[in-house]
Amino acid sequence: MACIGLVLGFQTSSRLAYAYGVGVTTDMVLTTVPFAVVARKSWGWSRLAMGALAVGFLFVDLAFWGANLNKIPGGGWFPLVVAALGFTVMTTWKHRRSILAKRMKRGGLPPERVVEMGAQVEL
Repeated sequence: MACIGLVLGFQTSSRLAYAYGVGVTTDMVLTTVPFAVVARKSWGWSRLAMGALAVGFLFVDLAFWGANLNKIPGGGWFPLVVAALGFTVMTTWKHRRSILAKRMKRGGLPPERVVEMGAQVEL
C-alpha cells in the first residue's frame, strides 16, 4: 500500500527518481563518516589511511549529492522529511529512556513490589 501511495503521490516516475537519487546520495555522504570512525577505532587504521580513503569517498559522494540538490523541490524533499522524522523519533526515544533510567535509579519501586502490584490487577 505504501508503494502504491508513493507512486500515486509522486505522479511521475521522474519525481520518484528524484526522491530516490537524493535519498541514496545523502545516505552515501552520511555513511562515510561512521566508516571513518570504525576504520580508525575498531580496525586500527592509521589516521593517514583512514583520512585518505574517507576524503576520497567524500569527494565522490559530495559530487553526486551536489548534482542531486536541484532535485529537492521536485520530489527529493520526501526522503529528507522521512529521515528528519525518523531522527526525531529516535532521539526523543533515547532522551526519554535516559530520563526514565535516572528516575528509576533515584528511588523507584523495588521489582518485588512491582510484581506484587501486577498480580493484584485484574484484567
